[in-house]
Amino acid sequence: MHILLIEDDADTHLLLQTVCDQQGHQLYWCETGIEGIQAVSENRFDVVLSDISLPDVNGLVVAQALKEHAAGVPVVFLTGSESPNDQAVGESLGAADYIHKPFDPAQVIERLKALVTQTTP
Repeated sequence: MHILLIEDDADTHLLLQTVCDQQGHQLYWCETGIEGIQAVSENRFDVVLSDISLPDVNGLVVAQALKEHAAGVPVVFLTGSESPNDQAVGESLGAADYIHKPFDPAQVIERLKALVTQTTP
């Protein structure tokens, strides 16, 4: 599975990278939303896992751009926010799931695998 992680926290990246390495998944990491949008325009991913609170642009803005550049690729938000507004806007942009921090990285990868299996024809 090819996963794009858009997340500015290096510790979160390291947790997910460790599990991906153990399970044979490819994790591509971008620290900003702009880097993530560029990565999607240049590469093919099975799923995008994006924080909502990014240093440059909001993850919801990223989701809108991904909808244009990577139609059909599921976007999952990874967030510490409990804002129902963020979730409602994310769902309107086609977010496939929300994962709240803190999380178990192995469970996150299992959820992503299940999602990719459901969305792959």
